[in-house]
Amino acid sequence: MWVVQEVAFSKRADIRFGSKQACWADLRRFVLQGEIEPEYATDFFVSSSLNSLRLSLHEMLQSHLKDGTINMTASDLLLLCQFQSASEPKDKVYGAYGLLQAMGVQLPAPDYTKTTQTVYLETCQAVMAHDNSLRLLGGTDGVRTLDGLSSWVPDFSSEVKPFPIDLRREDQRASGSSDAIFSFSHGGSCIRLLGIVVDRVESCSSGMWWKPSKSFRNQDSNELGRTSLNFVGEFVDWRRLALQLSSYPTGDSVKEAFMRTVYRQVREPCFENLRKGFDDVWKHSLEVLEKPSSRGPWWVGFDLECCHPYADDIKAVELCYYQKFFITHSGYMGLGSIRMEVGDLVCLISGFSVPLLMRSIGNGRHGVVGPAHVYGMMRGELWRDGALKEFDAF
Repeated sequence: MWVVQEVAFSKRADIRFGSKQACWADLRRFVLQGEIEPEYATDFFVSSSLNSLRLSLHEMLQSHLKDGTINMTASDLLLLCQFQSASEPKDKVYGAYGLLQAMGVQLPAPDYTKTTQTVYLETCQAVMAHDNSLRLLGGTDGVRTLDGLSSWVPDFSSEVKPFPIDLRREDQRASGSSDAIFSFSHGGSCIRLLGIVVDRVESCSSGMWWKPSKSFRNQDSNELGRTSLNFVGEFVDWRRLALQLSSYPTGDSVKEAFMRTVYRQVREPCFENLRKGFDDVWKHSLEVLEKPSSRGPWWVGFDLECCHPYADDIKAVELCYYQKFFITHSGYMGLGSIRMEVGDLVCLISGFSVPLLMRSIGNGRHGVVGPAHVYGMMRGELWRDGALKEFDAF
């Protein structure tokens, strides 16, 4: 994590490999082009998109700090820090202190005697107050390893993170043009939000808790088989859930709504280029569900050769791992945190650009499960300003 700050503030950063030397920008391009042998790039295994998040952060920060060509908030920076590494969990935020202070955030002095939970809580409070933004709620969807951490605070210590929902997209305004309205109580452990409950989770997939150590293209045949079967099992499970619906609330076909949910990060001009591959796998998965294999689990009949190119095209590793596909009581489809459960509430929160999954924990209290992409709710279709209620999230 400290490397991010050092490179961002430097005029030029060089990397030394024994007697060899390369500038950081060249190393970044080299890795993203896939020219480093897999055994030398084991930390960059998820996909080129996630690699880009990790390796481009330094240059994004340089542009923001030096010439303002990239507009980055303190919340954006802290969310991106989740994808960096640090041997000391507190350094996930302390390693960004210099950058946050350069952005004008008023932070408490670093203190390694404090618990990690306290460090994360205090930093998030300071950043949210500075930005007057709820964007940090977007980092709550990973697997949580810190006991006692407030549910609305991202667990920066966890290495188990799904690919993030893009909270900066202008076409995503689930809560319309509403402002972020929030306050802290109970010593800062509780955040009070304003919003509405629009639906609840009716059914969801089992989720994928395992991911390969390399991309699809860099796996040997045995590992590829395990990866493919896990991916196929999860994907066809999504397809099975989608088939529970005979129609979709927006008027789109179930197939169209499913594609729009799976391809959530793809912008409109690119959809037509992806339809053919999607149509092939949609048809094939339907055949598998209609004619279960007699040789074992129901998904054994899936054609892995059909699956592989599709998996790489849509970055299936990013889409599947550590997330769940779900159907709501009203018949919407969505993707969200692997920690979701049937009965979780689908909420629209004032000033937060995407739906937020929350869980009632009794006595009027709620826990934040994480952000979600729900096709048909992303552009303010269900937002109602006059029906807001308070949510106390602990």
